[in-house]
Amino acid sequence: MKKRNGRQTDFALIFTINLMVAVSYHILNPTLPKYVVSLGMTTSAAGLVSTFFVITSVLIRPFSGRLMGIYKLKRLLSFGLICLLMAELGYGFSQGIPMLLCSRLLHGFAWGITTTATATIAALSLPENKLGSGIGIFGLGSCISNAIAPNLGLWLIEGDDYTRLFAVAAAMPVACLLLTQMLRLPGGLQTAPRERFTLRFRDFFSIKCVIPTVMVLMLSISVASVSNFLALYAESIQVAGIGMFFTVYAVALFFSKPMGGTAADKLGFQAVIYGCMALMLAAFLLISMAQSLAAFLVAAVLYGIGYGGLQPILQAWCYKRETPDRKGVASSTFFLGLDSGTGIGAMVAGAVAQYLDYRSMYAFMLIPIVLSAFIFFRAGLTEKRGTQKTLQGQVKP
Repeated sequence: MKKRNGRQTDFALIFTINLMVAVSYHILNPTLPKYVVSLGMTTSAAGLVSTFFVITSVLIRPFSGRLMGIYKLKRLLSFGLICLLMAELGYGFSQGIPMLLCSRLLHGFAWGITTTATATIAALSLPENKLGSGIGIFGLGSCISNAIAPNLGLWLIEGDDYTRLFAVAAAMPVACLLLTQMLRLPGGLQTAPRERFTLRFRDFFSIKCVIPTVMVLMLSISVASVSNFLALYAESIQVAGIGMFFTVYAVALFFSKPMGGTAADKLGFQAVIYGCMALMLAAFLLISMAQSLAAFLVAAVLYGIGYGGLQPILQAWCYKRETPDRKGVASSTFFLGLDSGTGIGAMVAGAVAQYLDYRSMYAFMLIPIVLSAFIFFRAGLTEKRGTQKTLQGQVKP
């Protein structure tokens, strides 16, 4: 009972830490480009600042998972939070593009480490039979942050005073550092025994997590087209109020993340994954044919339930396939696929929209979802023919 209560306490703490880290990120999304322009720089410079964040966050993912097999999770998380604090302070002291780019690089580095560490601690804090629902609940932190932080950031910079914005952003990692010291991580939750640093492929990537990682990469390609181009698509077909799409999507996401995980724990991965993929296919098909805001809002519900159910299930699948001492590598492998798909999706969607049009682009985005479903189907056949185990974590690591 004491061990169970300790795990619950750790999960509550790491949920709160993850929420605050997400707030420190989302609070800058709509405001940092405005800050760059306010310093007399161009919108191209603002785009460059955003790109630098993605570069380091993707590059650090494999190394962050490997470092969890060498250093204690609390120390690694604390290091990431200190880097995050330095990045937030760097923004406030920036007066030109070099300092801003350095701060953004450091922010991406800190983001890659902290989010990998928090997800790993969350997975280790959950019993095996509750991974799906637990990871779904853990993911709600990002949903809550995405719903409140952008508006909070815009409110803080009213009057073009960015001091309050960076003060609040810097306060988040400080609070997280204090909460990190309260984590217990007893026994097996502490991490793997200290290892010597090596440069083997398996030290940075989990072969067992390839299938869910490639699946989430494919899905992220389609998802990126929505976050980057939906507003432009709606404007091109003269549909007003498209901001409501993201509000409805956030609400659907909030409910579907824990519900999808719970359903997967009870019914198994296969039924829920196929069902969620069907909803995503319906959502993108509807978006490609939409003529009114009502159609977009129906698509938002389908999209939110589908993707909100899929993402935590695929993440939990990664954790189920690895041993406790390699959950850090599993976490970094999964997020590498997620981040890479997001970057690839934005470029592919932009190219397709340029050469065709937005409707054709969203119809084209059905292909990655179908490919993801096909990969899952083939993986299921291989699993049955090979080990005769289910995809619910019954395979012995």
